[in-house]
Amino acid sequence: MEGKSNWVAIGVAIIGLIGVLGAAVIGNWDKLFPDNPPGHTKSPPANSFQGLWVNRDPNTRGITKLEIEQDGAQFRVHAWGKCHPTDCDWGVEKGALIGDEANVTWDQKFVLIKMALSMRGASQLHVVTDSVFNDDRPRQRSEESFVKQF
Repeated sequence: MEGKSNWVAIGVAIIGLIGVLGAAVIGNWDKLFPDNPPGHTKSPPANSFQGLWVNRDPNTRGITKLEIEQDGAQFRVHAWGKCHPTDCDWGVEKGALIGDEANVTWDQKFVLIKMALSMRGASQLHVVTDSVFNDDRPRQRSEESFVKQF
């Protein structure tokens, strides 16, 4: 009988140890299993893209400003490009948030422009545009930075 009670005591101790370890893991779950492992960025908060964005380079020959409306993962982007004497109004296109990046496409008949927008901190927007022309011109890729005005 004495041997049996030793096994019961050992079993109770093991169950108690498992309970303590389980509580420690649950209490430190965020530290042990972060949603955002090192080297990865979290998705931007809702409506972080929203606002008026102006190109950091006042002498740009590309996009001068973007006005973005955001409703969750849905976007409406109004863009203007450098023209003379006033900037060219590209109009408004709808886009969507995919991961950490917003994607919008403009079909300007002579060129198809795919735009990828991503946040760099809370007040800087990084924009990569890929342009595919309908004539013999080669594809063009540009990267520009924008600052939030409001």
